[in-house]
Amino acid sequence: MPLIRSLLLLLLSLLSPSSYSDIVVQDHNANECQIEVLAAEGELLTLWFNDLVEEERPHFTSLMKSLQQSGIEVWSTRVLQDLFLTRDDPSIMSLDGSKIAAIIDAVQQKTEKQILLLSYDKMSIPLLRGVRYWQQHYSNNGRVSGVALLYPNLFIVPSRAGEQPTPAPILSFTNVPVTLFQPAQGQHAKRIGQAMEKLWEAGSAATLFPLANIRDWYLMHKPGQYPAEAAVRAQLPHHLEMISKQMQFSPFPEAPLPQKQATTIAVEKDPSRLIPVPKQPTAPNFTLQDLNTNQQSLDSLKGKVVLVNFWASWCPPCIEELPSMNRIYQRYRDQGLEILAINFQEQPEEIADFMKKVKIDFPVLFDQEGAVADQWNVFSMPTSFLINREGKVVYSVGRSIHWDLPESIAILDQLVAESGEP
Repeated sequence: MPLIRSLLLLLLSLLSPSSYSDIVVQDHNANECQIEVLAAEGELLTLWFNDLVEEERPHFTSLMKSLQQSGIEVWSTRVLQDLFLTRDDPSIMSLDGSKIAAIIDAVQQKTEKQILLLSYDKMSIPLLRGVRYWQQHYSNNGRVSGVALLYPNLFIVPSRAGEQPTPAPILSFTNVPVTLFQPAQGQHAKRIGQAMEKLWEAGSAATLFPLANIRDWYLMHKPGQYPAEAAVRAQLPHHLEMISKQMQFSPFPEAPLPQKQATTIAVEKDPSRLIPVPKQPTAPNFTLQDLNTNQQSLDSLKGKVVLVNFWASWCPPCIEELPSMNRIYQRYRDQGLEILAINFQEQPEEIADFMKKVKIDFPVLFDQEGAVADQWNVFSMPTSFLINREGKVVYSVGRSIHWDLPESIAILDQLVAESGEP
């Protein structure tokens, strides 16, 4: 059956682009990757490398169809799924670029259109690796304009939540035109300048495209959920057409920059767990307002065990862990556990409406400028820190976790049992 399917897809690929719905390409290891095609009459083809694995995202699919209806052809591939990988940091960081390069080359052989390569979030790093590999091993026929990255995550995940992230090494070896669509309220808005500097130093004609009043994940949110995003999504076809034309006037080097030494990225193999914090530093104090405009400081909770959780309502993993946080709050509150959920750059009115639908039993505080998240070196949402009765940060986690699983319960039991300073 796989052979028959491949032959049928090959036959379809020889027909006009408007007559087929998907194609299959192979990398040098004979791994097959399927590309879904939404044909259009325009001269621009957008090749999307997404992070979907099995699940569907209806609003992302709707956006792709909107691009098609505007005249932009859409080719989309699920690299992780086709390689039987999960959507997590170890899997994404394991992509060496060869698979993506094979897809880029196959696509440019099958179309006469101008090609704009796109990705978002953490898949931005594998895409840049793939472009470099493509420069090294394939011939450029002049059809690829460059790369566009939407709410890109171009930083290496710290080995422990609370540590400073560093720009991905691939930025220093990327010399092709790149446009970064950066939400002003995104997690990496304040550090995106570091990524731009690395790209410029490498010779890339890199451009920063800021999106005012926009959050990360704006491609995936439900229509009407965040009204400001509707206009940005509606303008995306025009923006992609515009930057593709601009990129055609920028140099697209045939060869990549030489890489003097191999760059390896150490990734925590099990990031969804509480990781001990060495030296147990004193937790930085903060004072923030709650929904009732009351002031709450961390220092006022000395002598208690405190879970400080950074979150946002647009972050699905943040919402997923809320029920288990409610459960541990009810279980340990009388034993001295406090939870402070610090909301990242959202308005209290928005969260008040959100809390009518999603139960949160513990205090929600508002970090509207993101200053406290910066102070705590928060890299991703959600990020949590456990503070003991002496005010020391003893554990951290940069992912969503189930707080009432045995391994977490054992840690919480130990912390609430400690007496703290006499």
